[in-house]
This record gives sequence, structure tokens and C-alpha cells, in this order.
Amino acid sequence: MNCVALFPEPPTIKDMASLLGCSHQNAKQVSSKLEAAGYLQFQRDAADGRKRRMALTEKAVRFRSRYEAASEQAMRRLFADVPDDAVHNMVQTFVRLIENVDAMKGEGHEDDRGL
Repeated sequence: MNCVALFPEPPTIKDMASLLGCSHQNAKQVSSKLEAAGYLQFQRDAADGRKRRMALTEKAVRFRSRYEAASEQAMRRLFADVPDDAVHNMVQTFVRLIENVDAMKGEGHEDDRGL
């Protein structure tokens, strides 16, 4: 939800995937879960009806305002001595791990690896 708020206009799934450094599929999967939970809604782009843009719902705005200060303080403390490039590398690593798990699930490995 916080990433959606970083864009000057509601982002597309492609925009979000680019920001997060993940696949379109992963960005779609996460955004669909947020939509199902009532935190995100999709809207057709006014200029290009093929594009769907993400927008925060009122529920998401209330949630963010309620927890924003505490969350920001916790993140600052958590990453206080961690350089920005290390944080970026960590995020990229987690994204790759998630993609690998998704690929393994698609290959039918979930039965023998507990996935």
C-alpha cells in the first residue's frame, strides 16, 4: 500500500513491478490480494482503457494514517545502520526468492518440499 502512495498518479501493475524490481505476475498477485482485502481498487486509465490503475481505498487511507508514524519510526530504527544499497540488495534477494518459490510451485515441487 505504501508503494502505491509513492506515485504522483495511480500506478499500473507494470509501474509497481518496475518499482519493486519484481515480475508483473508477482505485482499482480500481491495487488489482487490487497484488492480482495479491500485496500486497493483498480480503475481503467482514462487515456488508455487497456491499462488498469491501482488506487488506495478509503480503508487503506485510514489504515495508513493510523499506523504511519509508528511504522516509519520502527523502520528507521530497524535500518538505522544499514546502507541504502544493502537494503536494495536485500529487497532484490527477497523478490528473487519469492519468484523461485512461485516457479517451484508451478513445477509441482510443492508436494515434496513443503511448498
